[in-house]
Amino acid sequence: MIKPDSNIFPSMEVYIEERTRLNINLLYSFMLKRIAKGYSSLDVSFLMGFSFDFIKSVEELMNLGLDFITNNLYLRALQDDNDGIVFDDFEANGIVTYKLVRITYPEQIIHEVFKVSDEDDPELIFRLFEINHPVKAHKNMQGQEDRRMLLTKFIDLLFSSTYFLSPRKPISIFNRCQIAVDGELKPYELREILFDMCKKKSYPKLRAKERKDGLTFEKVFKIGNKSM
Repeated sequence: MIKPDSNIFPSMEVYIEERTRLNINLLYSFMLKRIAKGYSSLDVSFLMGFSFDFIKSVEELMNLGLDFITNNLYLRALQDDNDGIVFDDFEANGIVTYKLVRITYPEQIIHEVFKVSDEDDPELIFRLFEINHPVKAHKNMQGQEDRRMLLTKFIDLLFSSTYFLSPRKPISIFNRCQIAVDGELKPYELREILFDMCKKKSYPKLRAKERKDGLTFEKVFKIGNKSM
């Protein structure tokens, strides 16, 4: 694995793993669904209930043959009812070496997967192009700020009501908040606002909590020296 200097463009990351062709087919299918939706790996991870970029780490391992429950969480985050594999090559049996190359430019990210052999040149299996979301968001700062202000007001209303008295999962909050921005809500916008609210020192406040079934957000009050 080769990690890049994140301050230099373009930067390159290289990951090499031994996988089956089915693993690679699943990787392609799930990445294609994610990119087509316009979501980053962190967006999907958040909607699935992870506080960190779980999907990025799985993509780097080229091992998106997730278990049934995690697969469903992934597809639910994308609002995708089709769980099929986009292409197949089941005649390619056995475990072989694959190399994932991720090249990051200021405005886009290129994902390339190669089949590696000691005898032949690397064979390109697929290439996907993804928008570099943080850079795009920065360029559209004014539009983002207007939407963030509207979204913040809506979440404040939810916080003032009884909504957060019960633990709420990111996907549930996301679906609820989409009505405030006419369906144009991006997961990273919601994620930033929720975690900013969790930094508030006064009570009542919002608390993020890792549970067995994933990340949740709930309203907590301070009673004496304890928060409840």
